[in-house]
Amino acid sequence: MNHPVNPPGPQYQQGPGQPQWQGPPPQGPGQPQWQGQPQWQGQPGYGPQGPVATAPQKKSRAKIIVAAVVALAVIAGAAFAAVMLLKKPATIAAANVLPDNPLIVASIDLNPAAPDQLAVKDLVEKFPEFTDGLDITEGNYKKALVEFAFKDNDDISWSDVEPWLGDSITFAAYASEEREPTVLVAFQQKDAAKAEEFAKKHLLKDGQASGEYRTVDDQLLVTDRSLPDADAVKKAPLANNEGFKADMAKLPGGLLATVWGEGKGLQQLAELTNNSTLATPGAVLEGRVAFGLRIEDSTVVLEGIAWQEQKIENNLESASELVGNLPGDTIAAVGSSTNDASIDQAWEQLEQQGLSSSDLQSIGISSKEDLKALVGQQFGLYVPQSTVAALSGGRGATPTVGLAVKTNDPSGHQSVLERIGRQLPEGLKHHTEGDKVFTTWNGSPEDLAKPKTRLADDATYKKVVKDADKANAIIFVNIGSIVSSLPNLGSGSDVEALRKFDGVGMTVKMLDEHYGSVTLRVSFK
Repeated sequence: MNHPVNPPGPQYQQGPGQPQWQGPPPQGPGQPQWQGQPQWQGQPGYGPQGPVATAPQKKSRAKIIVAAVVALAVIAGAAFAAVMLLKKPATIAAANVLPDNPLIVASIDLNPAAPDQLAVKDLVEKFPEFTDGLDITEGNYKKALVEFAFKDNDDISWSDVEPWLGDSITFAAYASEEREPTVLVAFQQKDAAKAEEFAKKHLLKDGQASGEYRTVDDQLLVTDRSLPDADAVKKAPLANNEGFKADMAKLPGGLLATVWGEGKGLQQLAELTNNSTLATPGAVLEGRVAFGLRIEDSTVVLEGIAWQEQKIENNLESASELVGNLPGDTIAAVGSSTNDASIDQAWEQLEQQGLSSSDLQSIGISSKEDLKALVGQQFGLYVPQSTVAALSGGRGATPTVGLAVKTNDPSGHQSVLERIGRQLPEGLKHHTEGDKVFTTWNGSPEDLAKPKTRLADDATYKKVVKDADKANAIIFVNIGSIVSSLPNLGSGSDVEALRKFDGVGMTVKMLDEHYGSVTLRVSFK
């Protein structure tokens, strides 16, 4: 049974023959509809159900709880605002009690394995300036996270949740006719009576109702609006969503948190929240994403998979050798393998971004064929440490950029590069060895082809690009080297925090005709 937390007082009963309230009014043309789910329903409470005669509500206590859960997602993942996700098998803990079509859903593990708790503790201790009040010690992981999340709320303390709170918190956002999405929060509970007592107490503020709750299985569901119909959720829970099940099976285990969403749902969430960073372009709109986070050796690791309905031409080569053979003084590198399908998609995206043919022609690219000639079958972009010093005003330093390309048409590649080079100051040079062309601006292409040291042997690269084998795309940034190359960086807590970063690495792999994977690593000193 749903429990709307209604204060004692007069209630208006519905007269004979009057229809009961069935949630928001029917949606008009063009408005998003729940797919396969009934609309939200009001449920009987402590007396005859109807509109509650109350004064205007004060700040919703349910919203405070929801906000605190979001805060937990932020801290538990990386302990500061760089990451908002957090470990155990890849799953959503409350999938059996949530409707099957969330815009986004995330589950946080409050009781990971002891080594994982230690890894989070070590990372938190590196950034005390951002994690003041988060004191993780052996055996108090859950307590520390809860106290940190509610540290600005005097009404909720660890003693309020300790008797009943289980090992996970899940939150899910759903489409709504309101300006904001409807958020459901599911707390795993180990004592239903005490969990309901907590919910009743904290969803009632100064006699004003501020949400609904119910316990289902081992979960306490809370929302500041109306809960979905319980019978309908039983018929179509998230756990039975075929896409959800397939995606979870692709993720590795041992994750501190797991997040899942469909492209259309993320797009809808972006519109509801006016958050352009959630906008999903192209094929992703018709696809799904799932990801989770773990921490190892002072490194935050984000594991993700993506599925798209449109088939992917899965004949891409590995870019690991080309990128790994870049010079050892690389502080930033981007490498990728390509094929006709990826070039076609890239060209479409350029057009969607509003780049006209005249814009592209102005930099020397007049057709899709020129773009194919430019990037070849593989390419690796190289930026050395000396470039940072040059761009930051270092005396005698010259900015240098290098490009290594594997291509079946070396002359066509050089022709496009020469046209692009006309837009740059002098200094463009080429060196060809078989099917590879090495080009530098203000550097030696021969040294790029046969460097004294290799990026693949760099300690930071090996730490953040562990899974380069069969990677179709690789991105690497040596933050530590960049920071050390910046003169007059100054001081202060932000600068000191920046000095603790080591590097960032990302690899992308195509798994089959529909699935791709991405691994992002952020390491710290």
